[in-house]
Amino acid sequence: MRNVKDLGSADRQTLERLIGRSLADDLRLMIHILNVDESHLPSPESAAGSGPLPAWCNVYEGLTDEAISAVEATFFTRANLTRAAE
Repeated sequence: MRNVKDLGSADRQTLERLIGRSLADDLRLMIHILNVDESHLPSPESAAGSGPLPAWCNVYEGLTDEAISAVEATFFTRANLTRAAE
């Protein structure tokens, strides 16, 4: 991790070209490098049918549609989001 304000001019310009936008002084860069060899990971197809879902997936069980909407409205308000699907 690097604070943008601590970068030298040449490094900052290189990073701005790399990510495709200007960087403000109040930003922090975090570059994450991943190994491309994912052969040891299960495929999405095999993971999807690997058994029943955990109990926490049933968080809305027993709630009416109105109650679910009220809960979601609270989430969206606190996250400062709008409902795009409506």
